[in-house]
Amino acid sequence: VDAMLRAGINIIPEDNTLHSFVNAAHDHLKDYFSKVYMTLRCSPEQVYYNHMQRRTGVPQRKMSELTMVIGLTMVSMNLDMRSALENSNWVAVDHLVERLMEKLSEERMRELFGSRRGGAMTQFDLDKIREDVMKCMRDLQRKNFIRVDNETNCYMPTAAIYRFIDPLRGVATENEI
Repeated sequence: VDAMLRAGINIIPEDNTLHSFVNAAHDHLKDYFSKVYMTLRCSPEQVYYNHMQRRTGVPQRKMSELTMVIGLTMVSMNLDMRSALENSNWVAVDHLVERLMEKLSEERMRELFGSRRGGAMTQFDLDKIREDVMKCMRDLQRKNFIRVDNETNCYMPTAAIYRFIDPLRGVATENEI
């Protein structure tokens, strides 16, 4: 549990054994992590995660802007599609890419995905976007924000995905995600 939380992995309710352990040992873990300049937090969705305090000299790896945008887009899609997803919470990666292209301006897409040329999107551009989205999704999967099914090319958000809107809810700041 210590290594997972220090690595930025979310402990979600679906991980019954780990979640139960952290829940039962919450006060002890909170004291322990405070001694190493970390704060054990619990989101409104009962997701446990660690936040590094600023006074520590330990370098932190922050999420890229693209990963943050993808996370926010996933939350938006999940909220919009809740009723449609009652039978299955799996979402096609292509649907996510379409949503990004629909909601972001062409200029913003070029900024996020590193395309330097203007004009119509080619198949090469679409493949690069898809590749970059998949790279960010692997990072989100490592941290337990989503689950990915590589066979069907779909993902399923976990309760941790709502941490992306914590700054909007006033629960956390952007750099605490």
